[in-house]
This record gives sequence, C-alpha cells and structure tokens, in this order.
Amino acid sequence: MENPTIHSCSVPRVLKKIAYGAGLLIGVLLVSLLAYYLFALATGTTFNETQWAAAGAWFGGLMTFGAVSVAVWQTNNANKQARDGEDKAASEAAKAEDRHNAELAAANQRTLDQIDVQWRRDQIACVVAAYGTYNVLRFESDKIVDSVKVLVNKTITPDQAHKVTSLFQKWEASFIEINNAYAAANITVSNQPTREILIECDKLASNLAREIQSIHSNASRCREIDGDTVKNAMSFHDRLGFKAEELLNAARDNLNVPANQGTSS
Repeated sequence: MENPTIHSCSVPRVLKKIAYGAGLLIGVLLVSLLAYYLFALATGTTFNETQWAAAGAWFGGLMTFGAVSVAVWQTNNANKQARDGEDKAASEAAKAEDRHNAELAAANQRTLDQIDVQWRRDQIACVVAAYGTYNVLRFESDKIVDSVKVLVNKTITPDQAHKVTSLFQKWEASFIEINNAYAAANITVSNQPTREILIECDKLASNLAREIQSIHSNASRCREIDGDTVKNAMSFHDRLGFKAEELLNAARDNLNVPANQGTSS
C-alpha cells in the first residue's frame, strides 16, 4: 500500500512553501538591516560585538522557530491529508459493499420471482389438465345417459346392453384419466382457494362415476334402469360442469403470473 503522507504532498507544492518561508525570512532580515541603518544614521551610534552577537542569536532563533513551525505545519497537513485519504477510501469501500449487497439482494429476489413464476405455472398446468379430463368425463357420461333415458323402467335387450357396455368402456378410460390428473393436481396445487374447489370437483366426479357404474351394472345384466339413478347422474353431470368452470376461474384469479414477474429476467 502506498504511503499516503508521501503520496499526498507533491514536490512542487513543498518547494513553493519553502520558497515562501525563505522569502519571508529574507524580508524580515532586510527590514531589520534597514532599521539598523536608519537608527545608526539618526543617532550616530553602532552595535558593538556583544550586541551583534545577541542580534545574531535572536535572528538564528527566529530562523529555527520558523523552520520548526514550517516542519510542524507540513507534518500536520500531511497527516490530515492522510486521514482524509483513509476516510475517503473507507467511504468508497462502504459504498462498494452496499452496492454489492444490493446486487445480491436483487439477484436473490429475481431467483425467488422465477421460482414463484414456475410454481404458479406448474399449478395452472395441473388445473388445466384436470379441467380437460372433467369435461371428457362429462361428455362420455352424457352419451351413456342419453342412451338409457328411453330405457328407464323397461326391459333391456342384449343389443341395448351391449351398446351401453361399449359406451361404458370409453367412459371408464376417461375416468382413469381423471384419477391421474387429480393425483397430479392434488400433489402440486397448494393455493388454498383453488385446492378447495379441486377437491369439490373430485367429489362430484366420484358421485357421477358411482351413478354411471350403477347404470352400467344394471344395463349389462339386462335389468331395468332406475329413473332416480339417471336423474342423479344428470345432476352430478351438470354440477361438475359448473364446478369445473369455477376451478378454472379460481386458477386464473389466484395463480396467474403478475406482469412484473412474468417480464423479469
């Protein structure tokens, strides 16, 4: 590290100060000689050897005092400049540390924002997947219900039973997809309002499945289809549709990525 005392005092400035001090002393000496000359001219007297020796001592003392004063002043000034330099360096170091901490905080916030954005997108993806499977289940359920409406409280022929069974096989595949989608959403979705609606959708889907399975069970055995079972299936079908739309809206309201996060880098 450089010595701040030496570095802060430039050579031209020191020489200028020395020249100023020397000039001041020479001026004092010339004024003293002039005063002595005028005194001797006016009184006709001159200094003896003792007086000259005393004058020389006083002059030497003044010179020494001046030199010491200049040296002390220069030392104090150099120390002050050194302290100023140290204070400035400390201030710049503190500012640099503050900038560094601010950059770290900003980087951490960007990371948290990115995690939050991904977390929201993962939940939305699971909700959209569940919404799609609910609609497919309702569509397949609707086909079964339409096919058995005319068979309520009537004897079912084998051909009619086979038709219902064919429709049920497609319905069963859609119900398996619902179970898979709900399992993924149940693990991923943590937003409480959205999660509560998701659970309600699953309950409605399970109730609808129970009624459809009952219809198929009777139809596959050529038994009469109970009218209440069909009505219940239609009720759960409609309620699931409304609740699925509510689920999608809840995800849109609670999980959409804020604009200031979605555009951050």
